[in-house]
Amino acid sequence: DKKIVTYRVIYGSLYDEISKAIQIIRPAMVIMGTHGATGMQKIFGSHIEKIVAGSSSPLLITRGATELKDMKTIVMPFSFQINSLQITTFAASMAKKFGATIHLVAHHDNNEVHEEAIANNQKIVERFMEENEVAFEIINLPMKKSFDSELQDYAGSIHADVIASAYSNDNKLITNAHMQKIFQNIYKIPVLTVNAEELA
Repeated sequence: DKKIVTYRVIYGSLYDEISKAIQIIRPAMVIMGTHGATGMQKIFGSHIEKIVAGSSSPLLITRGATELKDMKTIVMPFSFQINSLQITTFAASMAKKFGATIHLVAHHDNNEVHEEAIANNQKIVERFMEENEVAFEIINLPMKKSFDSELQDYAGSIHADVIASAYSNDNKLITNAHMQKIFQNIYKIPVLTVNAEELA
């Protein structure tokens, strides 16, 4: 069977035009490569972050020459904020399509106030996975180092194919610094993300 492929060519500044194209075309997913933030971008945010911040479509971001040959293991961190679960639908749909298992990793910051909210969010996402027949595991990190470090180390230790994490401009949810670390993770694991505020 022959499949019809359509395309459009847009001229202009790469990152500006990508953002415009996303708004016009409304794609089901945007796939992009990046070399990560450098220099002042580490302070003010990378070009990729700016695209994610203004996108209403989920993005799959890869680094350098990283190849995504399969998708059997997805690591999905979530926090005490309900918006951190906005990536759930996209992560679950990818898991079902490729027969992957989602590893749910709860945020930790030694803040007792957040514990109840995290437990409630875990119940919500567990119920969603069960209702949609998506394989998942609950992962408890050792809480000996920062959450960012332990999340990356865990994803690397299981050779995760993708890290799925919601993005938000609200620093109370997942900060820009946190997302920069995920985008630039030392294991160069591709990142599936979506702007939680665009879906709210």
